[in-house]
Amino acid sequence: MSLVYGPTDPPLWEKTLAELINEQAEKYEEKKAVVIPWQNASLTYRDLANRGVEVARDILALGLRPGDCIGILAGNCQEYIEVVMGAGYAGCPLVVLNINYTPKELASAVERTTCKLLFISSELKDNTMDGHITAVLTSTVDGLQVVTLGNQTVQEGSRLQSFKAFTSTSRPTPQEQSNVARICAEIKPDDLLNLQFTSGAPKAAMLTHRNILNNARFVGHHLALTPSDTICSPPPLFHCFGLVMGLLSTLAHGATLVLPSATFSAPATLAALAQHRCSVLLGVPTMFLAALAALPAASPPPPPLRTALAAGSPVPVPLVRRLRDELRVGKVLVAYGMTETSPVSFMTR
Repeated sequence: MSLVYGPTDPPLWEKTLAELINEQAEKYEEKKAVVIPWQNASLTYRDLANRGVEVARDILALGLRPGDCIGILAGNCQEYIEVVMGAGYAGCPLVVLNINYTPKELASAVERTTCKLLFISSELKDNTMDGHITAVLTSTVDGLQVVTLGNQTVQEGSRLQSFKAFTSTSRPTPQEQSNVARICAEIKPDDLLNLQFTSGAPKAAMLTHRNILNNARFVGHHLALTPSDTICSPPPLFHCFGLVMGLLSTLAHGATLVLPSATFSAPATLAALAQHRCSVLLGVPTMFLAALAALPAASPPPPPLRTALAAGSPVPVPLVRRLRDELRVGKVLVAYGMTETSPVSFMTR
């Protein structure tokens, strides 16, 4: 076994997701936190705090309690962000599920984590998810409730409803606000925030508020993120790359995140770079290669980028050169880690 010790300054944050979002909402108010161009939607920092309380209220109204696991299987969308916030405010660990799961794999993951509530897109990649929904409703998880995301109509029942029926945008009553605030105050940094299934054996990595928020903070630090930055993040939110290095790194530094498409699309990514004048682009090497291949057809072409962050697999030197020359990236950084380390262990400067 090898041990590597790094610097201990600055000290680690000892806070929860709800505490971070509340702090950023006070600081940045109506500044855009997340932009979802494919849905023509956006959320400000104040929206994140408000929706955290509202969705937490709705989760608790279903009978869930802090510590109960919530699953989500969906593309990168506004509702995904709201569920992340709501689960964090309710003290319910969020199990992020791979959108490529078969119905059998999804049912197995839900059973292994004993989810009490599952959010699932009604359709993905132009395919309906009826088989997946049926699989989880007939799983061995007692009393599992399912909420569908998307525009497709579903046959609602005692355990199945749409996101629109599940949640309300009305402001919580003083009693509801007090209940959520009480739960938030009881959540500790060492409590579970997220469970992520890793490649290989079907095991879930258990990640705490302290794990994830500090990793996100330091990734953003090495990216030199500031509130003036706009980060384009095509990696999926069901991976640590999209959730921690993308979403939470952005929020930790008061910047703006752009989710260009529900699932990866090179043309949509290039369009988002141009439309939102992004300064940072995240991706795995295959995403960067696809973006480079689509670059000649991009109109308008994306602006020069200050930084690109690549991770997920080895990054060839020729790819780094192409990113600098063709995509006009000023600096290409590479991160290495694994899901269990939430996720980054080493990062180039």
